[in-house]
Amino acid sequence: MANHKDNKFLLGNELFEVKRGEFHTSELKLAERWDVNRKTVRKFLELLENDKMISLHKTQKGTTIKVNKYKEYQSNFMDIVDNPMDNRVDNRVDNRVDNRVDNSGDNGVDTNKNEKNDKECKNEKNEKNEKKETIKDWVDAYASPGGELNKTILDFIEMRVALKKKPTLRALKMIFTKLDKLANDEYTKIKILEQSILHSWQDVYELKQVKSNYSVNNSPVDKAMQGLANWLNEEGKHE
Repeated sequence: MANHKDNKFLLGNELFEVKRGEFHTSELKLAERWDVNRKTVRKFLELLENDKMISLHKTQKGTTIKVNKYKEYQSNFMDIVDNPMDNRVDNRVDNRVDNRVDNSGDNGVDTNKNEKNDKECKNEKNEKNEKKETIKDWVDAYASPGGELNKTILDFIEMRVALKKKPTLRALKMIFTKLDKLANDEYTKIKILEQSILHSWQDVYELKQVKSNYSVNNSPVDKAMQGLANWLNEEGKHE
């Protein structure tokens, strides 16, 4: 839920700013999301804050939650997203040009043909340079930038990066194709991606009910986790 970069949004009549690693919400929204009461949410957030995992900034317009070590853990993620992933084609073209032997004259090789091949390779290299695309380009082309589906896809990619299984552009295209087959609406696609994130799956699969392994006791953490599991079960029934 945290922002991957600094962002601004309209909250009422006020332009509200959230930094990278932060997100703005409310105890009521989290209570509805986890199917618990606001008191349980408040205790859970306080528990995380006391453990220095998050920082809370509460106002009358909601609560801004900051993930304290977001930058430390995710500093390389946006670099991976923003930089071109598939330089292999360019490298292969470079190698073909660099390794080409200048055969001329005595060995009977057609130098005109070599010059033509060199020119074709250079043109191919220039075309590839012009058409370089990044993962972010593909995500933005598939889902509206700033939208929930776009953010969830970036979360999925971030999870893959954390597993040291960063997707190639080709793999990402295959995942998008599979998403389109599994769901016709954006909401279901988000739930499918969240399912993969929750289980650290590298691929996307049809939605299934999530069975909770958590037992409820008086701990705020257990209650929150139980509420989250119940919420996921209910979402699965609707879909």
